Amino acid sequence: MNGVGWAFVGTSGWVDSRFAPSVQRAGHRIVGAFGSSPEGSARFAERYGCKPYRSLAELLADDGVEAVWVASPTAYHPEHALAAAAAGRAVLVEKPVAVDAASAHRMAGQLARYDVLIGTAFQHRFNPGVAAIARALAHGRIGTMCSLTIHRAVAGPARPTSWRLDPRLSGGWSISDLGTHLIDMARHLTGEVDFCAARLSSPGRGLPLDDLSVVVLTHEEATITVRAAMGMVGPASYIEVSGTEGWLRLSDFWTGGGRMVDHTGAEVEIPATDPYVAQVRAFSAAVRGAAWVGATLADGVRVAELTEAARSFRACPAG
Repeated sequence: MNGVGWAFVGTSGWVDSRFAPSVQRAGHRIVGAFGSSPEGSARFAERYGCKPYRSLAELLADDGVEAVWVASPTAYHPEHALAAAAAGRAVLVEKPVAVDAASAHRMAGQLARYDVLIGTAFQHRFNPGVAAIARALAHGRIGTMCSLTIHRAVAGPARPTSWRLDPRLSGGWSISDLGTHLIDMARHLTGEVDFCAARLSSPGRGLPLDDLSVVVLTHEEATITVRAAMGMVGPASYIEVSGTEGWLRLSDFWTGGGRMVDHTGAEVEIPATDPYVAQVRAFSAAVRGAAWVGATLADGVRVAELTEAARSFRACPAG
């Protein structure tokens, strides 16, 4: 059998534009998908030459499905991941793994009953630009780290999709859509972080949920700031880290690669490598017996704890 057989729970948005194409570019097979409507599943199946399942049970009964990418609205991740694990399928859970920390912990406890591969889809674990920063820190290029800033901003869309607009289904907008990635990057680069403070707001649109989230974390004595914006003009993405002996700045890293400069004036172009494709290749290899080197379910649960702390912080006025 050539390539791992993948199926999706969810057929629109990022599933259609990035996840499914990444499975194809990684050299694996899209067996089918189950979406929120028969019409959506049929359109997806026509585009990708796969099966449009009428139910999750039908998807999980297909012996050709080896890995399930759970990319439904966030509130449904625990239910769908548990069903896939109970059916003996490897499960890649799209971030965030759940809408709140309690749901994430409950999900992890239930999934622990099943001896299957489970990962969290933090694709920047496979971003070569982020990896370059990690190597520099590991080699002590800046001395003791004093501060770390991770930033991602996009200027749109005007409003989130309907389910993202409901915090009960999404857990928030900028904090869940982009901020979860940034928080995971902070953990990946430092080893672990603790929550300090946050402000979630909607300065440009006045929405009932956040389109700008600024979260302050700590690692030992270092201060970490992650900023995620869904309605703010650039810069698009950068990581900046300063220490007792130097500094590094990686810009335009979001799609893989980027440009890194440091305190000596050295500048390096890091070739772009699609982190989604790299994640699919790594997870597919793990399905076939290799060690999974991406984010674990425990990583997803920890990020859920930190994002909930950010949503709950009320020391700053909400505006």
